[in-house]
Amino acid sequence: MSRPRLVYFFPSNFLHHPGLLKKVSGQIEALQTVATVELVAFGYRSGMVFFRKYLGGVIYEWKAIYKAFFGDILYMRYNPKMVFLTLMCGVLSWSKPVFLEHNVDLEKELPYLKRVFELSMHRLLMLFLKQMPIWHVAVSASIGKSIQKKGVLAHHILVIQNGYSMTDLGCDVADQSVIDRVTSLRKTADKIAIFVGNGYVWHGLDVAIDLVKKQPNLILLVVGPYPEKRVDDRVVFLGSLSLATLREVYGFVDIGIGSLRWDLVGAREGSPLKTREYLAMGLPILVNYHDMASDIEALKPYVFTLQDNPDALSEICQKKWDKTHIA
Repeated sequence: MSRPRLVYFFPSNFLHHPGLLKKVSGQIEALQTVATVELVAFGYRSGMVFFRKYLGGVIYEWKAIYKAFFGDILYMRYNPKMVFLTLMCGVLSWSKPVFLEHNVDLEKELPYLKRVFELSMHRLLMLFLKQMPIWHVAVSASIGKSIQKKGVLAHHILVIQNGYSMTDLGCDVADQSVIDRVTSLRKTADKIAIFVGNGYVWHGLDVAIDLVKKQPNLILLVVGPYPEKRVDDRVVFLGSLSLATLREVYGFVDIGIGSLRWDLVGAREGSPLKTREYLAMGLPILVNYHDMASDIEALKPYVFTLQDNPDALSEICQKKWDKTHIA
């Protein structure tokens, strides 16, 4: 008996969202146990001029639509900018299983980002999608409720937390200069915390820095597209790191700091990839929302929320953690 052919549509660029490469690779690894998987990703480059990016998007959509006709199962990371592909997935859902993955509550995020046109397209598409027999995959219960408010039937909504794959992608080599720098810092600090972000204000780097300043002998490593600046001797900016370099850096770290200003976009719970990565690396995590990892009994002791305890970082620092127990 032949295996079904699953086409996975990823309408974004892994170079622009490198953390998603781990998630999608893990998903494909799991899906390949039951189906033959073909990934169709949009390979635009950061900094590409608008016209070329727009033209590339049009070409990607029509290429993806062509692929959709030959797949037995369709899985798409929902993006309201991909109007024609989304519409076609809706139409094809009458003849084959179609899954749309929702990773953020666009009703809250897009108004904050002032993306009025994209929000309008999202609302129009949801008017169409609620009529289709599509399965909607939400990475948190709150996102699932938001989708349901749009008229999607509850039994067509699947709430599945984000996970993390430990598969070695083998795509790069660690930057030894960064490792040497962190090794030197490790010799002078009782504890090291890490903050990995991509520049969004709701990640709350400013809050993380303020919290670390109050903790003696705690160093904060900042990873991501943040300009290096002198804010405190114990705040070290490492810039954007490759996956291989970041994985080695985690070996020197004691605490993972997640998003601390999700309240700006009205988010109260979630299962972001970054905290999954922290936990997989054996780090207790600090956030300002209900991280769904705490719904897993074995992980609950390692999830600390500022909303529940404003002194949570101090509590983490005072404890001794065994990384092998967390991971």
